[in-house]
Amino acid sequence: MLLNLEAFEACSDNTNDLGVTSYIWFMESIVDQDEDVKELQSKGIPINSIGWDKYVVDLFKDIITGLAPRVDAYLLVKTSIAMHLVKAKWTPIQIATWVKDVMRFAVLYAVVDILLSFIQTYFTVFPSPNKH
Repeated sequence: MLLNLEAFEACSDNTNDLGVTSYIWFMESIVDQDEDVKELQSKGIPINSIGWDKYVVDLFKDIITGLAPRVDAYLLVKTSIAMHLVKAKWTPIQIATWVKDVMRFAVLYAVVDILLSFIQTYFTVFPSPNKH
C-alpha cells in the first residue's frame, strides 16, 4: 500500500504536500531494528501485518531509495523525540560507555597527531634531494 501511495504521489500530475513520502522517511528514521517495530506495536501503532519485524525494517530501508521528502514534515514530532532523549536520565552504564568511546577517540587522535608531527619533523630536517 505504501509503495502504491508513494508512486501516486510521485506522479507529475499530482500536486500535493509529499505527505506519504515524508511519512515513509520519518518511519524509516525511527525503525532501525526489529525491536523498534515491536515497541511501536506495543504502543498501538500497527505497522506490521506480515508477521516478520525484520521485513518491516528492510522494507522501509528499501522504499526510501530515491525519495525526496519535505524537510519540515514531522519536525514537531522529531523535535519532541529529541527533547525526550535529552531529558532521559543516563544510566551509569551509558555514561561509562560514552566515556570509553571519548577516550578511545582521544587516544586515536593523539597517536595520529604524534605520527604526523614525526613525519613533518622528518621532512623538515631531511628535505627532498630534488628541491632546487
